[in-house]
Amino acid sequence: MELSQELEVPKYEHGELERLEKLVNKYERCIYDYAHVSPRYFLSNLNSTLSSLHQQLTNGSRYAVARALLNGESVWGLASCRAYVSNANCVACYDYDAAQLRVCGTVNGGRAFYDDCDVRYENNNFYVESNIRAGVVICGNTTSPQPANFRKAVEGLMSDLRTAAPRTSNYYAASTRRVPDGNHTVYAIAQCNLNISQSVCQGCLNSIYSSILDSCLPGTTGRAIDNGCFMRYSSTPFFGLNQTTDITPFLGDDKSTGSTDLLQGPAKYSYDDIKIATSSFSDEHKLGGGVFGEVYKVPKDEHGELERLDKLVNTYERCIYDYAHV
Repeated sequence: MELSQELEVPKYEHGELERLEKLVNKYERCIYDYAHVSPRYFLSNLNSTLSSLHQQLTNGSRYAVARALLNGESVWGLASCRAYVSNANCVACYDYDAAQLRVCGTVNGGRAFYDDCDVRYENNNFYVESNIRAGVVICGNTTSPQPANFRKAVEGLMSDLRTAAPRTSNYYAASTRRVPDGNHTVYAIAQCNLNISQSVCQGCLNSIYSSILDSCLPGTTGRAIDNGCFMRYSSTPFFGLNQTTDITPFLGDDKSTGSTDLLQGPAKYSYDDIKIATSSFSDEHKLGGGVFGEVYKVPKDEHGELERLDKLVNTYERCIYDYAHV
């Protein structure tokens, strides 16, 4: 998927894709704050990353991550489809999404969200930003004819989904709820990226749950997006009734998927913390070295276990070169 080529947008099975310009433009403005990159190597790595994401989704995955590195110009990528989307529509949504990101050119990153998928790429490791709140809410312009009852149904359903989704094996839940004293039904989903911990997923959903209710109700549609999670509700069906999740088993206390910190990004350490832990990068703590710098060992806990730290654990690779010759 070369960015220099025009892409044919695949036909979408269940209607047009909705482009959320507000999100795309908002994120592009932030991307320019990063350091300049080499256009040649950056575009080469970007094409490799996007191609890898496309292949993973084509193979049936609903969530994909990829990274390409050539001459130091790393490109991290992430793509996610909602679980109710068919494989063909997932790939079609991704291809359309990636095609729109061509407008970003050689800037350091881009991000676009749609109802059924989202894509993000950057020249730094943004996977570790899932616990940084930067949510955006998008509301419809139609008000429910039963505002009080509709609000009650949405609040209850979305609250249950924010509780259930982090406890499922794929961090996803979809359900419906009847509006009291009416003939309307609310449809809603909650989903988190699979590379975050259960606790971060819960925190992310709690945050956008409050935002979407405060901003959108009594509107009949609402979406909320943040680093690592997505929620949506609507009075119009956007998934099949046979695609709902039985959320009842996940609404009790102390439910856990067991995948808490296993999928989480690397922990963050300050330069001063690492300097102290390694006795000012003494040879006693040095394990070896490579093209990205030296590797040191530091005490991990009270049991004396050792943790491998690649000079900030590759969390801030852009900063590694600032710490050379220490």
